[in-house]
Amino acid sequence: MRPDTNAGTSPVDLKPTFAPLVTACNAHGIGRTKAFELAAAGIIETFAVGTRRFVVLESLRTLPDRLREKAA
Repeated sequence: MRPDTNAGTSPVDLKPTFAPLVTACNAHGIGRTKAFELAAAGIIETFAVGTRRFVVLESLRTLPDRLREKAA
């Protein structure tokens, strides 16, 4: 039997902090073209790993508020 290495510690609720750009944007109702436009304009925070582009999810979550402020 394997010993419990987590004995005495509380489980950590890890949430993802980034996701593939197109996948995450599609989940928020944003299409591929608009996702890349937002990234190119610096409106959402992205980074590349090799040839894949990822979005920082916090920048995607706060997008509606930031767009509302910009329009006001």
